[in-house]
Amino acid sequence: MDEILSYAPTMPRTDKWGNEIKYQRERPEFTISSAGQNKKLGTDDDMKAILKVPPSE
Repeated sequence: MDEILSYAPTMPRTDKWGNEIKYQRERPEFTISSAGQNKKLGTDDDMKAILKVPPSE
């Protein structure tokens, strides 16, 4: 996570319920996720976004 936040130090580190926001980078994807309102990972209220990173030329 430190590597990712070094590019954008103002990115939030917690969601609105106080859960840690997880930033993961696994080429070719970049995933942002949190446990959501019930504070439990793996449930229907989890927040998750997956971004596809285009290959470098």
